Amino acid sequence: MNLKMLFQHFKDRLHKNLISKVMHASEHGDIRTVSKLLRKHPDLVNAKNEKMETPLHMASLHGQTLVVEYLLKNGADVNARSKSFYGITPIGLCYCEAYEQTRDIDIPVPIGRRSGHSIEIANILLKWGADPNSILYTACSLLDKDMVELLLKNGADVNLRRQDGNLVGIHTPFMKVVFLHYTEPDRVEDLLNLLLTWGASMDDSKGYYGTALHYAVTFDTAVSTVLPNLRLAKFLISKGANIDWKDQKGRTVLELVKEMMNKLKESAWWNIYHQKYETLVQIEAFLRDSQRK
Repeated sequence: MNLKMLFQHFKDRLHKNLISKVMHASEHGDIRTVSKLLRKHPDLVNAKNEKMETPLHMASLHGQTLVVEYLLKNGADVNARSKSFYGITPIGLCYCEAYEQTRDIDIPVPIGRRSGHSIEIANILLKWGADPNSILYTACSLLDKDMVELLLKNGADVNLRRQDGNLVGIHTPFMKVVFLHYTEPDRVEDLLNLLLTWGASMDDSKGYYGTALHYAVTFDTAVSTVLPNLRLAKFLISKGANIDWKDQKGRTVLELVKEMMNKLKESAWWNIYHQKYETLVQIEAFLRDSQRK
């Protein structure tokens, strides 16, 4: 190894050591060390470790509000992307529970619940230009009304369409919440009301299941969570859903109900599915009654 290569080797080791120090200080809220390091080495503000995480990622992940603000004032990239979770940004670390446990793997996993400090951190990051759309879908997936409202107030697109890794097709935030109605209907309807207030469209006919009302009457033997849902149908009708809307195949909701009923009657598993058939009968009666009004 010649002198030039040796010098570069030690220079690289020193820089790597500095990155490690600023990451550690950012993670633990040691603002004195962070400021000292940045005064001497300003470029460390956007330094990246082997996972492409920046000091801002670490400070956001661990709720270090003062460090987050200091880094942003000194030029931190608010939308820097790491290698984990397909390029998660600092604001994405508001949902940090699962990230902390699974950041060493490169497959998509459900992101954990929001931690106590994250609304404050998210608010700061949004003021500095964080993309509100980047976690809107996640916030809706977790029925996090407070975070959804904060994101919408900061310019998130209420009708944003994106691929859902866990579901077939491309969906809006409204449809993502609709899919969760079977889990916590009260919380789901509360969040749906918020989305509607901000202009969410119920007529997402481009989605795999058609509109939200089409989804409410759908029964899929291959997906246990896709069941006819009378309560959801009633909620959507009360909010102005139109029973004449058509899905991708050109079917109205009533036409789809009839199709589902015929499939169930012809099924070899009628003894299992007859209760679902009765639910569809109730939904059909409700829809026809709504049509007459």
